[in-house]
Amino acid sequence: MHLCTCQRHPETTIADEMGYPMNSALVPISVVPGPEDPRPLLADQLIPWLIQGKEEAVDPFIICQYENAVQQRRRKEALAKITRYAEHIFGMQQRVHLFIVLVMGPKFRLLRWDRSGVVVSRAVDYTHHWDFLCDVLCRISVVFHHDRSMLGQDPTAHRIFPDSPEWQRVCTAAVPQDTDVDHRERLLTDDELPGPGPVTYQFVRTAFRESLMTGWPVYLLEV
Repeated sequence: MHLCTCQRHPETTIADEMGYPMNSALVPISVVPGPEDPRPLLADQLIPWLIQGKEEAVDPFIICQYENAVQQRRRKEALAKITRYAEHIFGMQQRVHLFIVLVMGPKFRLLRWDRSGVVVSRAVDYTHHWDFLCDVLCRISVVFHHDRSMLGQDPTAHRIFPDSPEWQRVCTAAVPQDTDVDHRERLLTDDELPGPGPVTYQFVRTAFRESLMTGWPVYLLEV
């Protein structure tokens, strides 16, 4: 795996919507971005990182009874941004759960998101307990090479790329066929009656073709 800096998000529509809080992410070496645009796409990010400097550090998972209105607002805003980011990852990737590393100045937390919510570790000062952070990174590396499902990837979903044979099958399925059936309500002539067996509606083929033009990842699912 490789730790890439994000800084600005390449998917601008998503960035505008959520303010893009993440500034780094672990991605597989096979999909490390090129020098022309080194920012990893949402589809490629395995474990996002949010690294806050000491002066800007906000811990959204701790509530202090003495916090003022400004501190409370910053904490809620930070949690809302991370939540929206996790939602976009779940929307773009086939995920069972998602880990996020939150670094707050000299401390860090490990966040585990699934579709029911989030579980967080206690905040650890890595300047004093650096071995704990190293142990977490070591375990992530071992799991990545042996069982990626433990990092949250859906084991029944396999992402396919343009240079694979499966991609060519997908592109072939998106091409309109003479046998596609018009779904609009109307009186049919004898030659418009579909033959026996399953049929493909034109609007289904069109919607499938348009989905391949959005830049979103394509997955092959095991059923």
